[in-house]
Amino acid sequence: MRKALVAVMLASSMLLCTVSPFAHQPKNQLYTDRGESSSNEMNDFWNFTSFGNKTYPNGITSQELYNYDDVAILINNNSDASRTIGWAFATARNISTDRILIFENESAPIKETINREEFDNFFATPLFEMLQERNLTREINYLVTTKGIPLRINGGNDKASFDQEIALVGGIFDNLRGDDFWFDHNYGPLSGNELEAFSRDEYGFYLVTRLTGYDIDTALKLIEKANNSLTERGDFVLDLATNRNDSGYKFWNDDLYIANTSLNEMNLSVVFDETSNFLTNISNVLGYASWGSNDGSWGENQLPNSGFDTSSNEWSSGAKFWNTTLPLLQPDESFEWSRQTQIKRNGNAAIEGRFTPGSCGINASSTISGLYGEYFDNDGISYNSSLMPDLTNRSPDVWRLETEINYPATQNAWGGLDSRFKEYWSARFTGYISIPESGNWTFFLRSDDGTTLYFDEILIAEHQGTHGMSEQSNTSWVDAGEYVFRSEFFEHGGYAGYELSWQGPNQSKEIIPESAFRLSNGSQIGVEHLIHHWEFNETQGSQITDTIGSANLSISGNNGTTGWEECLLGNCFVFDGIDDIAEVDIPDMVSDFSLSIWVNTSNITQNQHASIFTIGTTAGDNNSFQLETSGGNNPEWQLYHDQTYPLGPVVDSTWTHLGVTFSNQNLSLYYNGQFTSSITVGVGEINNFEVFKLGANRAGNTFFQGKIDELKLWNRSLSTHEMELVFQQITFECPPYSGAPVGIAQIEQEINIDQDFLSHPWIISGHVKQEGWINAETKIVIESLNQQNQTLSENETQITTLTTSWSELGARFRPHENATKLSIKIIFLLDDSSRNGSVYADTMNLKVIRPHMEWINGSIGDTAVSTGGRSFTWDTTYGQSLVADLLEDGISSVKGYVYEPYLTAVSYPSILFSAYAQGFNMAEAYLAANKASGWMGVVVGDPKMAPFADRLHDIEIVNASPSSNFSVSQSGQLEVAIQNLGLAQADGMLVVRDIIGGDELLRINISIPGGEYEGSRTILDLDITSMRAGWNDVTVFYEHHNQSGPERVKDNNVIRIQFWVNSPPEIDDLNCNGDTFSRGDSFSCTIMVSDDDRVNIVTIGWSITDEQGNSTTYTYVDAGSSDGINWWTIISLPADIPLGFLNVHAIANDVSNQTGFLEKTNIASVTNAVASWYGIHLEGVDDSNWNGESPLPSLPPQGYIRGTAINMTACVLDPDHDFEIEIPRFEVSKGNLSELRSQNSENPFVHCYAAEYELPIKDELDPFLIPFTVELFDYMNNKISTRTIQLQDLTPEIELRIVNENDTQIESINSGDHDFLEISISDLDDPYSNFDVSLEINWPGGATQLFEYKLESPQSELYHPLTGPDRSINNGDIEISVTVYGLHESMIQQVIEIPLLLQNPKISHISICNLDGDPIEEISLGIPFLVGIESQYVRPIIFTAVSLGQDDSFVYGVPYDADKITNCDEVNVSDGLEIYRLVSDATITKGNASVRVIIRDIDGLSHTQRFDASLNYSAPVIDFIVPDNVSIIENLKINAAISDSDGVTGTVCGLETFSDGISLWNNSQPVMVSEKIGYIGWTWPLPNDIISPVSIMITCTDVTNTSSFVEFQIPIDFNNSCQTCDDDATNTTIDDSLRSSNTNTSIYVSVAFLGIIFILIALLTRKSKTDEETVDTWDSNLIEDNILWDSRNEVNESQSNANNDLLDELAPSSAIPEGWTTEQFFWWLDGPLPEGWTEEQWKQFREENEYLRSELPDNLKL
Repeated sequence: MRKALVAVMLASSMLLCTVSPFAHQPKNQLYTDRGESSSNEMNDFWNFTSFGNKTYPNGITSQELYNYDDVAILINNNSDASRTIGWAFATARNISTDRILIFENESAPIKETINREEFDNFFATPLFEMLQERNLTREINYLVTTKGIPLRINGGNDKASFDQEIALVGGIFDNLRGDDFWFDHNYGPLSGNELEAFSRDEYGFYLVTRLTGYDIDTALKLIEKANNSLTERGDFVLDLATNRNDSGYKFWNDDLYIANTSLNEMNLSVVFDETSNFLTNISNVLGYASWGSNDGSWGENQLPNSGFDTSSNEWSSGAKFWNTTLPLLQPDESFEWSRQTQIKRNGNAAIEGRFTPGSCGINASSTISGLYGEYFDNDGISYNSSLMPDLTNRSPDVWRLETEINYPATQNAWGGLDSRFKEYWSARFTGYISIPESGNWTFFLRSDDGTTLYFDEILIAEHQGTHGMSEQSNTSWVDAGEYVFRSEFFEHGGYAGYELSWQGPNQSKEIIPESAFRLSNGSQIGVEHLIHHWEFNETQGSQITDTIGSANLSISGNNGTTGWEECLLGNCFVFDGIDDIAEVDIPDMVSDFSLSIWVNTSNITQNQHASIFTIGTTAGDNNSFQLETSGGNNPEWQLYHDQTYPLGPVVDSTWTHLGVTFSNQNLSLYYNGQFTSSITVGVGEINNFEVFKLGANRAGNTFFQGKIDELKLWNRSLSTHEMELVFQQITFECPPYSGAPVGIAQIEQEINIDQDFLSHPWIISGHVKQEGWINAETKIVIESLNQQNQTLSENETQITTLTTSWSELGARFRPHENATKLSIKIIFLLDDSSRNGSVYADTMNLKVIRPHMEWINGSIGDTAVSTGGRSFTWDTTYGQSLVADLLEDGISSVKGYVYEPYLTAVSYPSILFSAYAQGFNMAEAYLAANKASGWMGVVVGDPKMAPFADRLHDIEIVNASPSSNFSVSQSGQLEVAIQNLGLAQADGMLVVRDIIGGDELLRINISIPGGEYEGSRTILDLDITSMRAGWNDVTVFYEHHNQSGPERVKDNNVIRIQFWVNSPPEIDDLNCNGDTFSRGDSFSCTIMVSDDDRVNIVTIGWSITDEQGNSTTYTYVDAGSSDGINWWTIISLPADIPLGFLNVHAIANDVSNQTGFLEKTNIASVTNAVASWYGIHLEGVDDSNWNGESPLPSLPPQGYIRGTAINMTACVLDPDHDFEIEIPRFEVSKGNLSELRSQNSENPFVHCYAAEYELPIKDELDPFLIPFTVELFDYMNNKISTRTIQLQDLTPEIELRIVNENDTQIESINSGDHDFLEISISDLDDPYSNFDVSLEINWPGGATQLFEYKLESPQSELYHPLTGPDRSINNGDIEISVTVYGLHESMIQQVIEIPLLLQNPKISHISICNLDGDPIEEISLGIPFLVGIESQYVRPIIFTAVSLGQDDSFVYGVPYDADKITNCDEVNVSDGLEIYRLVSDATITKGNASVRVIIRDIDGLSHTQRFDASLNYSAPVIDFIVPDNVSIIENLKINAAISDSDGVTGTVCGLETFSDGISLWNNSQPVMVSEKIGYIGWTWPLPNDIISPVSIMITCTDVTNTSSFVEFQIPIDFNNSCQTCDDDATNTTIDDSLRSSNTNTSIYVSVAFLGIIFILIALLTRKSKTDEETVDTWDSNLIEDNILWDSRNEVNESQSNANNDLLDELAPSSAIPEGWTTEQFFWWLDGPLPEGWTEEQWKQFREENEYLRSELPDNLKL
């Protein structure tokens, strides 16, 4: 109910009633209803004694008149602006705290544009909940939002104004939120209805306005303007746009004409412009409507030559009116301004400023320490902030060289980075890292926010997610060596920092230094598939050499042999653009491919199709392609076949890397190492190679001018990462710009300000970009100058970082009030990361913001501009005019549109201003002016502001009440309080009408002055006659005359009241629920009462009449009722009352204090009480709250637990019970029962007896639970009750622990065999029970194990080993479920969890040995060797990989049968040593190499160990044939075959004989080579006096100067000594001359060699071929899948054992030659046809000797 009461003045000539003070409220009033007022408020009203006869005795303020009781203010607690404005409005309007609705979620956005999900979660839902919780849903009609609350909701078809959508929350149109269009409301004349006060209850939505502007002060001023708006009058300005008279727009111009007419009819001042001029500089404006920027004359550019299209050499820029300023430069730097036409945004030209540094250095990346740092702007990128943003295929916005990763946390951008890298961005650091020493290395990632670290693309450490500056680390075993390095970082707002440190063997914790990094390792990328490489390193000549393949390019043209120039890593060739071509014809080829090329041109405007590389000769052929320039403005490098695909911009005089890959019809393009696009082409397109041609297109008629260098071609498609590495192999080190941070370059123009635009705000905009390696920030500065060129004020745009795309700069500014000129400067701020390149400026625009008016308080306006309300931010980009400019200019209220609303949804000025001028508030006027709701509009201002409110009257009937009781046909007095809340006089009728039948009981004329005048408040006494009994319903209401002023609020014009006539109540019936009651009983009695009024009190009394007729006095109790008709009460009879008859007496009173009576006597007999026994109750079995007065079940659901002592209790309900005599008796069928004892009870009529009972536990297994009985007997031995009691079995109890082998409880396990689950089981009431135990173990990763156990009594403990499953598991919690089944079907289950911490396997020792297991110091090329691996592991090892590596070449080992050896390098094979065999291939050369071992267990955990090894050439292997002994009469003959994995050509062997330690003879000579085997033999006549045995040493040295030797002895047989030998064979003595002489040695050697050469060739032919075919290989691509190639069998595993397997068992006639091994013989027998044999002879010989195979032992069969 409103606090201010408005008085009513009745015209004296029309008064039919008298005026009296307020009277008391009579008791015959049921209620008074006038909508919002409660009955308590009405009752309080009549307690006032006097309140005067003026509604506003002290006058009224606009705030009091507007009444803000139904307004709620919305505040975003995350916004300082919202809090400031919201609380200021609440304070100014005295808005109660329950109507201050604060959005307190810390994530609630404060930005102007949000999405639908944010709107629902942070605003719509919380608003609905606050309104519900505070019961405001029917109290609030207006919502006020503020700056800092979002302005609009983005999206597709569901985008809308925030205010329009929030207006629908919780109302009947709530389901229309998010719809793709508006809905029509039915308020006001456009909907065919009269204007009235808005009500959400009636129209289903809130009216929402906003307090906002460019700044907080503007919004706060709106509050003050509304305060001072009441009674303000001014001009309505209507600005018609002649360019909008076409179809679709003309109707709004037409409505301006209608508005002009209607406002004039209301005698209001109008300024109506029908010309093409745009109105501005008008005073005293109250209403404003125009087309804004849609008016053709609004946006005229005031800046001459704004697009630099007009050239003039009179100005330093080369463009008319524009002068330039150079930045600070060093002598070897230059900066040149020019007007150019090649790169421009639009128009004819643009301004370019080109920076050229000192000379740049170009180096191979492998020579440079440090890392590549790439920086990515994440603005607008969606990603999960709990992980890392995906940088795959993203191009960096900035890249640079980093010395180390050491950036402490800061709120600013890191040094050298611009403002894009302050809040939301990522970084990637790549290169190579060198680990100096093998061991455990810890890597520390201290960062804010997330980071990751990879070596060789394996995750080493991570610190992901959003967090403050904090550190995470990880320790891993890392072998010494160099690894591919990658680390990523991202920042998600706030502070940003990243510090990368290490700690390891002999290395304390520190930031990883620059010396540990280098940019590249110098290896060719994809070298195995690199088929062509043109390095361009020639200095002269007409040929470009292909250093990989044979496709040498031939040069023709003007430059001929003179086009060579020093460029990247050497020379390059400069093509003249006239006729230079480098070309080679190749065999046609169709293949997947990758192409890499470096190019540089100073002619960026050369013709389209000027090609740098092509593979075909037919123009427009889609089967081939060419790399070319696009020509035209903003030229690009592009790939062209019969369609065009861009790679990136052509940058003047700058080296650019272009890359192309192709596979499976997929074409990928790269620009400076970054992936740019992927295109799918048709089958057979692109990759048909016919020629390689440089410098001209396929047609050969368009030539390229510029430099080409470092061209590579692969026959496979490189990955994106590989292409990036190719680009990074060359590093440019240009000196940075020296003038930073004061490197200011600028262009400038001055203009005069037109007199019509003084004091107006302005808009400036321009476009800028950069090309090349230049980093700069840019802004536009506007200086306000006076006539003396003094600077009065300065404004500037936001600072923008230049990119390769055109960026717009813009600002809104207001020049100094005394300014007459403006200086416009475009300023470029070069930073110290600039190397070379250009900055550009184009498309400037300078506009005056119009209108500029003198607005009065209460002014409102609307502009027909699609998005005039899209933003209220000062630096909003201008396209269309903004209503925020009108607010800044001083208007009090305005409507704008956040998205395109369509013109039909814009306000109709004729309705807007008419409604406003009638006195309706601003929000109602805007609502009435267009039917579109739930759409794009935003209304700014105080919703209740109403300057014309003084035109309204507002009659309120405050209250009505009967001042006396009414009777049928008798007159009664009705008091009516009435007041005028408006300021204008009200003329109308006061009417009283009977609701039933509609008869008018009274109608009188009244005239009420305005609320500030005498008589505006009064009370009328109305004589009303009641014509019927019971309730009389009447309404009292006001009707205003049409000729009086408008009335806005009408729902307070009516009130309803009821009254009636009373009669006494009648008691129709009285009954009690029985005819006999005992002493101590309680019973109920009921009464039925009727009355035409309301019965409010009923009492019932009782008394006893004994057999002598004596009666006790009545005892009364109150009755209760739920309906006022049926009443009831409870009567309790004392135990000591006399016996006799019951009497009752009822009394009823109504609200009028009328009384009715009824008495009944002797309605029941009162007798002695009967004893009632209850029980026996068992403690712990029955309900513990048993009161002794209720029966118990014969078979209780709960059982008795054996071995427990309990109380048994029985009770009797008997007021006359005798404790001496009436003692009961208990009996039980088993167990022990004590004597009875009596117990007290809270009820004096209840008496109890108790005994103790226990059933002992048996000393043996009790398989059966037999119930027992409990019987109750009274004192007369009558059995009263029998109860059967079940025996309850206790569930076994279990205790679980995880312990180690020492029985110590542990907190985690590692899945080995040393951890156990300890299970302890007990059963208290069955201590001799057996148990069945089931285990279910769920390992993290999904593996489940099931086990069953049986425990026989008395065993009660179980230990189960916790051994992991034979499948992969993860770190996490192990869940163990234990289920125990005991006696009597008892069961208990318990679950325990324990963390599983998997341990990495570890390589504990690596051994290297030869095939015999002997240790080796170095590895011989081509000679197999063994690697033994000892490892420690908990979980099974499922994968082992062993490799020998050198640079980019690797060979892989195969498993080796460990049964063949017992030790490897003194490590016993039986100790679990795992053996692998390796042998180097042709890719491995002499020098340093490394052996790398990787093991991985079943869970994917791995360990890698690597150690360095030395590779040397292999020594010759000597295989020799000698007799078992030699007769003294024979010549000593020794034959040898030499093999060497390095080759035997050039090998020299020497033989030396010894006897008794004395050297007798030696000879050296080169071997003869056949089929890669060397052959040699010696024959030496034995001296007669030689001492047996003879010692022989053969030494062989190969061309690598690597030697080997064999030593052996031959016994001499002296039994066949020579008796008559010639001089050459006899009497030979060993003398000094012979010992030192080699006489005739060569003759013996030659003869001997000729004799055996044929046999040895045949002997080793088979062996040689077998050796050639022996291959050891392991496909590296299949290492991860543990799939090994089958290694081919080695036939000759150890040549040194060739003489150890001769068989004595063979027949004497065996064909095996003397001195041959069996193995050698069968190699020869299975070999090719010997020289000199026929095919038939050879076949027969082989068949005759085949039987010898069957006689061989199994272990020697081939």
